[in-house]
Amino acid sequence: MAQRSQGPTTISTVTRWLARVLSVISIGVLLLFFFGEADFSQPIRLTAGEWIGVLFFPVGVVAGMILGWWWEGVGAAVAVGSLSAFYVLDVIVTGNPPSGPFFVLFTSPGILFGVSWLLRRTENKASSDEEFSHFATHWFSGLMNGLESVDASARETILRECGKACAESYTAGVFEDAWRRSTDLEAFLAELATRFPEATYEQLGPHTIEVRYATCECDLVKRGLVKSPLLCECSAHNLQENLERALETPITVTVEGSILRGQTQCTLLVTLER
Repeated sequence: MAQRSQGPTTISTVTRWLARVLSVISIGVLLLFFFGEADFSQPIRLTAGEWIGVLFFPVGVVAGMILGWWWEGVGAAVAVGSLSAFYVLDVIVTGNPPSGPFFVLFTSPGILFGVSWLLRRTENKASSDEEFSHFATHWFSGLMNGLESVDASARETILRECGKACAESYTAGVFEDAWRRSTDLEAFLAELATRFPEATYEQLGPHTIEVRYATCECDLVKRGLVKSPLLCECSAHNLQENLERALETPITVTVEGSILRGQTQCTLLVTLER
């Protein structure tokens, strides 16, 4: 089971409440302007364009700020969208955008609701990634413990399939392309060295290759999910699959040493059975 999510951070909480407080002030001032300046004893005479403008500002902006108290993203979209439409309409009707910063200032709480929404989405994603990493670390630990408990034949079968699947995800295609671009085994190894600069490929004999890695390149190890030396056998099967797919000949790979086993580098001995 994944660990419990952490609560929102201080910055997102402050942003949310700042947006709420400023929205109350902004709505209050807008209502004061409207009711304070309007003469309700006389009929309100506005053109169709002016009525539409009022629907965008202040009505649409106020509606967005109210919605922002419950649905920050929706409220921000309504407030900012209404302000944008108000500006576009004013340019169409008068030929010029509204002057002064006041319209933007009154809408700023809606913008803050949008900032708060983005902050919380970022926090939720980070929390989700952390929870998955926490879960995966324990899950893979259980898997490695299970592999240590099964017999050698079953363990090899599982790790061989894992290594083949890993090769299929990316590296096998790179090995095949490198072989197509090479004229012989020496050129092939040189091409691999350019594709994978973290590795060293040395031909020891007509049918023997030594592959060395200065660092463990397994994604599971690099992400801190697995630390068991058993995974080195998966790497051996991965290299075997890569080479067999490219050279179309049976390959045997032996782990001579590995970082997970305490050595300073990973060393794999490849034998071409042809």
